[in-house]
Amino acid sequence: MRFDNIETITANSYQNFHCKGLDYICLARSEAVTVKAYFFEGDVAKIPEAVVPHDHRYDFLTWVLRGSVTNTVFGEVAPDKTSIASPYQLFEYNTPLNGGDGFTWKRETALYVADRHVYEADDKYWCDALDVHTISITDPSTILLLIQQADKYEIGVPTKAYRKGSCKEVPSLDGLYDKPTVDYVNFRLSQLKGLI
Repeated sequence: MRFDNIETITANSYQNFHCKGLDYICLARSEAVTVKAYFFEGDVAKIPEAVVPHDHRYDFLTWVLRGSVTNTVFGEVAPDKTSIASPYQLFEYNTPLNGGDGFTWKRETALYVADRHVYEADDKYWCDALDVHTISITDPSTILLLIQQADKYEIGVPTKAYRKGSCKEVPSLDGLYDKPTVDYVNFRLSQLKGLI
């Protein structure tokens, strides 16, 4: 697998990506495909959801390089699912990484668990852009490799994020999307040796 040079990797990578303790190291980026590694530290490896249920701008494959992850896929409430659904608030999300302004509350809804599966080291799974999902990290040493396909939606078209319960307050982005140093990226790259 061919990676970008260290300066490009560093420029396209983030610490505390979407949540505190999630490092996103962008190994290669093009219009057709992006390859990125996710590393988890601290509380993100202990909470039930690393991030709130959400969809994406793109389809992607996840490969568990080390550890294990639980992927939970949700469905928005359908008439035959009302007894097993939980209340959620729907937000549109325009990522600040593409010049967006973050979250905007849209409406109340409900979600039910459509599928939940634990993936161990060397397992792979696919997510379509419209799949609403979240992950939980069941092993703090987990490293994921994501192979992201081309965007299906133009910049400025929001994705969806769901917050459980009745709170309509916009989720905070404070303390997220920190830029790593070259030394930090090299440290993370050293953890990938022998895994891919």
